[in-house]
Amino acid sequence: MRHVRVALLLTLVVLAGCNAGPGDRTPEPIEAEASAATVPEGALSGSGFSESAREEVAVDRSGTLSISGDVEMNLGYRVRATGWRSTYRSADGATVFGLYTVPLAEPERVDAQIDPLGNRSLSEIVAAAQTAYSDPDELERVQNRTVSILDAETTVQQFAGTATRDGETVAVTVYVATVDHEGDRIRAVAVTPREADNWDTLRGLFENTAH
Repeated sequence: MRHVRVALLLTLVVLAGCNAGPGDRTPEPIEAEASAATVPEGALSGSGFSESAREEVAVDRSGTLSISGDVEMNLGYRVRATGWRSTYRSADGATVFGLYTVPLAEPERVDAQIDPLGNRSLSEIVAAAQTAYSDPDELERVQNRTVSILDAETTVQQFAGTATRDGETVAVTVYVATVDHEGDRIRAVAVTPREADNWDTLRGLFENTAH
């Protein structure tokens, strides 16, 4: 059978822990590894932020690609991905900036890319990208800002909501941006107490992201 070229008319259905469908053979896992995105030490100087952690994260995903092209077919997949989470804290520890990087997995013989994080919610992404705040909730869009990340003009979405820090519920401002670079998908997330929000400083962290 000749290879199928896909115009990225894909529906990614997350079926965590399941096979592609009844009677289908469990596909061999796609192994993929990302390179860590970071904020260089020189860019941190004068920002009031310092690196608090850089750690590998394992992300598994399985599901089905519904492909429309020269032929229509369903392709089951499993992804075993190794990503990275780099986190940076302000001097008082109240504001956190996280870079959560995962590889875009590529199945054989199909022109497609699979994001291992899939259709995870905004709250799940915010919680996964940093470790200072948990249970982000009631995130409402405030506005969009535009920055340059890795030489690409990128939208930073600003949200207002709540999150838990040190066992207490805090009113927070959340910033989220996503950029693809050299086969990886980088999600940059900042969470700060609403009264301490300082976009000018955070903008420098977004724009100085290295990969």
